[in-house]
Amino acid sequence: RAPADPPFFKLLVPTVDSARNSFLLDTLLKMRRDVIVSGPVGCGKTSVLQQVLAAKPDSMSELDMQFSAQTSSNRVQEIIEGAMEKRTKDTFAPPLSKKMIVFIDDMNMPQKDTFGSMPPLELIKCWMEYGYMYDRLKQQKRFIKDCSVIGAV
Repeated sequence: RAPADPPFFKLLVPTVDSARNSFLLDTLLKMRRDVIVSGPVGCGKTSVLQQVLAAKPDSMSELDMQFSAQTSSNRVQEIIEGAMEKRTKDTFAPPLSKKMIVFIDDMNMPQKDTFGSMPPLELIKCWMEYGYMYDRLKQQKRFIKDCSVIGAV
């Protein structure tokens, strides 16, 4: 049952499309798939994703990130590694043996470098493809386990 007097900005009127998208996102999350949601500005991508993440099971934790033009790959790596705990010498995972969902809003916002790439997205891409990031000081692999990425573009 909905709260009696929610603030106006918290109201979300479900439509056929938002219900369909919520179901699909929920199913993909339970299957531990990475998801990127795209659409025009103001279509409710973030609202639908936040609604789905609010209903996630207790066995999952969440890490929210908001990208901007000033987002750097160093900062993204610090945020992700800061939410993890060390399991073995080179393996990191979410605390309390949970699965983690990393929610990245406005993935298209980081500024392009001189080569036309977006370093924060390159870091996320490498992590998703290979399962690890490099330790920037020791130049060793750091495997990051039990995580899924959800993004809004």
